[in-house]
Amino acid sequence: MNPWKSERWQRNIPADALGHGNRVFVFADHGVNAEVKRACREFVEWLKGQYVFPLPLRVYLRDREMLRTMDGGLAYGTFFEPVNFAASSYVRVAVGDYADLAASIGQDSALATLLCAVAHELTHYFQWCNGSALKDRGREWQAERCARDLLRAYARTRAHP
Repeated sequence: MNPWKSERWQRNIPADALGHGNRVFVFADHGVNAEVKRACREFVEWLKGQYVFPLPLRVYLRDREMLRTMDGGLAYGTFFEPVNFAASSYVRVAVGDYADLAASIGQDSALATLLCAVAHELTHYFQWCNGSALKDRGREWQAERCARDLLRAYARTRAHP
């Protein structure tokens, strides 16, 4: 099952919790590179044109190399999965290493890497909305696969990220 295309959320989410349209907002820390902000916002706008986001979602671009997770670990991205659908969910992605990444692999590849991290975390959002029964390992595998597929589709619409 592709969580981006599944419509199980229509049965899982109570009608009073549903958002009004594709309300996905991208926020960036003050120090986030302007190209990163632009690329991520354009990517999210493209996704909103392709898929239905049933619940409002905030995407935070953090000016850090890594993020601290709820269990104390470090990660490049996180998805906050509330206990119920009435609470707000959000995604955080660390983009503070963009300059180093761009210097080592090039600007386009660096932007694509960060967009892939955004797509990975957004896949967790869709898994949550659709009530995915996968265990952690399966959820991560699916998120990686979906992120790669989304980036390939997005790349066909643009010359550069």
